[in-house]
Amino acid sequence: MVLGVTFLTVCFLYAAALLSGWRRAKRGRLDVTTLVQTRRAFIDPLTRRFQQWGQREKMNALRQKRWFRLWLLISANNLGAVAFVGRTLYGVALVPAVYFTYRQGLTHGTFLAQPSIRPRGEMLQVMVLEFGAYLLATALGVNLVMTPLTGGVFTDALASLLTFYPVVAAALLAGAWLEVRALRSQMPAGLQIPENLTVEELRAKAMEMIKRRSGHDGPLQPGTPHE
Repeated sequence: MVLGVTFLTVCFLYAAALLSGWRRAKRGRLDVTTLVQTRRAFIDPLTRRFQQWGQREKMNALRQKRWFRLWLLISANNLGAVAFVGRTLYGVALVPAVYFTYRQGLTHGTFLAQPSIRPRGEMLQVMVLEFGAYLLATALGVNLVMTPLTGGVFTDALASLLTFYPVVAAALLAGAWLEVRALRSQMPAGLQIPENLTVEELRAKAMEMIKRRSGHDGPLQPGTPHE
């Protein structure tokens, strides 16, 4: 019962932030580039170092077209760093969970407000799988606190965590597989990524291209922003 109410509350917060982001972006008050570049504002140093290492390794895997390794790296980041640490463990502290859920909704609203960068096809499926899993992971973390506070038994909240986390894991693994498949299908044959190019630089170039193409219909389908 408590988990259900918690999950619905998290979803409501996300939906409200998404609507706010969509409306503010439509009015020119929000820039998707700024949101993406500042996405790690509250991440702890250890997780940040892990993600920085993961970004370098993902770039290497992308250059070498090692798709299985890329899938493993994306899965490790999404399931370990983002879902378990950034949503479930941070969810115990409540405030970070509220912040990340709000930022997630705000970013998605901003993306959806701009047709030129709106996820389509497989990337839309990735977005639904990944961020649906993040909402559930957040609710499971918050539930560990809310259940005892509302007179429930902590072991019940822990049992819910163990029961539903395989759902989180399955959604994130499937989302990572779809993302890698989309990247593989869209990468031009013979494309060589410079050795000194970082993920942040690649993302910046992609965002500049998005800005230039804003207002034009085209096949561009950017990946979902990972927190």
